[in-house]
Amino acid sequence: MLKTDTDFFRYINNFKKNENYNTDLIKGDVTLKEPLISFIIPCYKSNPEILKQAIDSALNQFEFKDYELMVINNNPEFNCSTDQLIDTYNDEKIIYYKNTVNLGMFGNWNRGIGLARGKWVALLHDDDIASPYFLKSCLPFLKDKVALIKPDNVVFSNSNELNFEKPNDLKEIKLSLSDFFLGCAVGAPTNIIFNKDVLLELGGFNQDYFPSSDYVFAAQCAASYKTYKIPFVLGGYRVGQNESLNPQTMKLFYLKRFFISSYIMRLYHFPDFLIALFQTAFMPRIISDTNNYYNVTIPFDYHTELKLKPINKITRRVIIKVYGLILKLISLKRRVSLIISKNK
Repeated sequence: MLKTDTDFFRYINNFKKNENYNTDLIKGDVTLKEPLISFIIPCYKSNPEILKQAIDSALNQFEFKDYELMVINNNPEFNCSTDQLIDTYNDEKIIYYKNTVNLGMFGNWNRGIGLARGKWVALLHDDDIASPYFLKSCLPFLKDKVALIKPDNVVFSNSNELNFEKPNDLKEIKLSLSDFFLGCAVGAPTNIIFNKDVLLELGGFNQDYFPSSDYVFAAQCAASYKTYKIPFVLGGYRVGQNESLNPQTMKLFYLKRFFISSYIMRLYHFPDFLIALFQTAFMPRIISDTNNYYNVTIPFDYHTELKLKPINKITRRVIIKVYGLILKLISLKRRVSLIISKNK
C-alpha cells in the first residue's frame, strides 16, 4: 500500500497564497448593509446560458432576502461572455468581481470567501442550481459553532428535470470525523453553506489537494466543529459539465481520496494492514458508485496504482462486515462519552 507523509489537517493559510494578485470589483455596491449570507458563484469561461440558470436560481430565493450574490470570475479576459451576461442584470444583490490572473479553482473559491461580507458563505457551482427554498430552509441551522450545513442534491443534466418541493419540518444529521473514513460525507461542495469564521480559521481550501480539497476541509470541520447534513433535496448537481469527468482528474481524485481517507483512519489508530484491507474491499464499490453517479465508465486500476493486493469476494464481504462493526463501536463510544460529559 502506498503511503504519504502529508499532514492533511496541518494549518496552512491558503488565502495568502495569491495575496499578490488583485481582484477588481466590476459591478455592485459593497458599501450597502452587510448581509447575513454571501451567496458565491465562482466561475471560469462558463457557458453563459448555464451560468444564467445558476445566477437566476440564486436570485430567486423564497422568503429570505438578507444575502448578496457574488459572482467571481477567474477569467481575466476583457469583455468575455460572463462580463456580457452580468451586464444584462440590474439587481443590487449582484456583486461582480474579476481576477486579474487565473487563481486556480480553489484559489478562486478562497478569494470569493475573503471578499464575502456575510457571516455565512453559500457556495454554488456555476453549472448547478439552487432550490428557491435553499437559504430559507437552512436558516434555522445557522448557529454558533456550526461549521457547515449541506442539504441533499439531485443529479440532473437539464434544468427542466428539476422540480423542487417545499420542505416541511427539516431535521439535521450531525456528521463526525469517522463518517469521512471512505470519502467526503457531505458530497459535492455545491448548494452548501459554510461559517466564514471557520473558513478563515482553518485556512480555506488547499489547491495542493486538488481535486479533493473540499474533502479535506469538510473532514476538518467535522473533527472540530458541528457539521450537519440535511436529508432533503435543496439543490441540483449538473452532470455532463463537470471537470471531474476528465479521466486524468478522476485518477487524481481516487489517489487523493485514498491518501486522505487513510490519513483519517490513522487518526483513529487503525494499523496500516487494516487500512489496506478496508481500502481494497471498498474500492470497487467506490469506483462503481462514482461512475454511476456521473453516468460514465472511467476505469481505475487500484491494484497497480495503489499497490493493493487483490482479495476474493468472500474475503471482501467479511472485511466490509468488520468495518461496519468498527463503525458501530466508534458510534457507541461517542454516545457514551456524550452521556458522561452531560452528567458531569
